[in-house]
Amino acid sequence: MNIKNRLSSGFVSLLAAMLALNAGQVVAQGPVAIGNADFSDPANGGSIGGLLGPDIVSQPIGAGPWLGTSLGVLGLLARPTLSIDPGQQSASLSGLLGINVAGILNNRGWFSQTLGESWQFGRFYVLSADITTGSSLDLGLLSGSNTGIALTAAGAPIASSTTAPATLTELTLLGGNAYRLRFGYLADIAASGFIGVRLFSEPQGVLGASLLPGISFTGTVELEGRDVGPAAEIVIDTYSGDLQAQVGQPLGNPIIAIVRDGDGDGVPGLMVRISAPLAGASADLTAPSSSDPPGRVITARSDLDGLVVFFATANDIAGCYRITVEPVDASLGLNPAVFHMRNWSTDPAQDSIYCNGYQ
Repeated sequence: MNIKNRLSSGFVSLLAAMLALNAGQVVAQGPVAIGNADFSDPANGGSIGGLLGPDIVSQPIGAGPWLGTSLGVLGLLARPTLSIDPGQQSASLSGLLGINVAGILNNRGWFSQTLGESWQFGRFYVLSADITTGSSLDLGLLSGSNTGIALTAAGAPIASSTTAPATLTELTLLGGNAYRLRFGYLADIAASGFIGVRLFSEPQGVLGASLLPGISFTGTVELEGRDVGPAAEIVIDTYSGDLQAQVGQPLGNPIIAIVRDGDGDGVPGLMVRISAPLAGASADLTAPSSSDPPGRVITARSDLDGLVVFFATANDIAGCYRITVEPVDASLGLNPAVFHMRNWSTDPAQDSIYCNGYQ
């Protein structure tokens, strides 16, 4: 399971303000149509770039709808090759290079498309695509090589997987060297006109291991628009047998709470406090979305789908106890989610029986 971190502290307040501005509007949410989203249309097949010469900007590949932009370094680096292969259902960039001439210069390129739906101010958008480079990836490597997926307005990026807060960016291993890349964006004043998408590799000042010479986008590119309300509740999503461990040992699986709005939809980006007892039977806590060291009390954030995921390692005292998840902002007035935990022991000197009720 892959769950990512961090977000600016004003996200939830911004979300509430946007919802207020949008009050009374009725606009459809759900999937946003992307032309040839799975790269299977033969009419959209073909290649551009690959030679020294003038840059190619927003040229249709085949008959479109995907356009290709291929930028070289005139007289020094050829343009990268952008190819759509309907048989393999992939869009690939190859020949990405860097050269050190009074500073590091790189060629770059991207696939792009302007969609038939306009931006909706205050709506939360999630863009996803499958990506592979033939080697292992992580978000740091993608960011370092300035490679990923982006949302655009009037042809210019307004949010991307390399610039989004880390709690709103996810990279999930699908198998082999294939990954699913997702990121979320709350449409603000920069989002106007028609929605655009971009699949890019635009290294800047990159040489060596951080430079990805080739990359492929496969599967289906997907964009979803969500009308997310303010957080209304935090509920538990892990129960009973998954909430106990032998003393001194980690729980085998993550513990999950869900932040929901009034319609039951997940709320991304809410900062929460996760607390275990400071004395007696307890656990040390960690969370992928937290920058805190392991401890009895940590802060974390809900992910793209409203999930708060954390891990616990039992201390050396057997017994039952509670772990709570609650908003850092107490003014939200939400009840905490409460997990009933148990540390058990094979040592007869320790009381490791099941508790009658919970402490």
